Amino acid sequence: MSNDFAAPSAVQGRCIGDYVLQDSIGQGACAKVYLAWHELTGTEVVVKAISLKGFPRYHREVYSLQNLNHPNITKLFEVITTPDKLYLVMEHVRGGDLREHLENHGPLSERQARAAFRQVVSALRYCHQRGIAHRDLKPDNILLDEDGTWKLADFGFSRKVSDDCKLSTFCGTFHYLAPELLQREPYDGRRADVWSLGVTLYRTVTGTVPFHADSFAKMRDRVLAGQFEVPPS
Repeated sequence: MSNDFAAPSAVQGRCIGDYVLQDSIGQGACAKVYLAWHELTGTEVVVKAISLKGFPRYHREVYSLQNLNHPNITKLFEVITTPDKLYLVMEHVRGGDLREHLENHGPLSERQARAAFRQVVSALRYCHQRGIAHRDLKPDNILLDEDGTWKLADFGFSRKVSDDCKLSTFCGTFHYLAPELLQREPYDGRRADVWSLGVTLYRTVTGTVPFHADSFAKMRDRVLAGQFEVPPS
C-alpha cells in the first residue's frame, strides 16, 4: 500500500506539488481525500488522491470537472499526476454535506428545501446541457458552503451522454437508483439523475428515503410499483 494511503499522521505535512497535505477527511475504495493548503497563498483546498491501479474511471471525473464551470458545482483547481496516483485539487466547501446536515438538524422545511434545490437543479441542468450525467446524485454528494451555497460534488461516476446513446453500466447508490437501472435496462443517464434528485428531495423534506426494503428484490418491486407514502406534514 502506498504511503499516500497510510494513517493521517503519516502523510500530514507531505507536499504534493505546491500543496501541503493535512488530515484525511474521507476515503473510498480507490481514493482518499485530504484537507490541504497552498504553500504560496495559504488557501485551504481539498485534495482527492486517486489510485491509478484498478481504477479506470478516474479520467471521467477529470473530464467532467474540467468541462464544468458553475457556481453550484465544486471547482477543480489543478490536476497533479504521479506514476501511481492522480491528485485532484479542488475547492474546500466548509459546511459539510446534505446528509450530515439532515442527520444533525433534521429535515428542511419546504421553503428551505425549495431554496436549496433551486441551486442543485440549476447545477444538474447545466451538467446535462453540457452532455454530462452525474449518475450518483444523493445527499452525500451535495455540499453546503458557509455562505449558504449548495454545490454538486463527486463526479466519479459521471459519464458523457447524448440523445442517441444509452448507457448500460450499473452504478449509483442503492436507494437512489432509477427503475430502469433496477431492471438492468439501457438507460438515459440524465433521466436517471432526475429520478435520484427526486429521491434526494423526498429525503430532504422527510428525513427518510421513499422506498424501504430489507432486500434488493423487494425494494426493486416497490420502486417499480411506485409504492411510497407521502407523510401528512
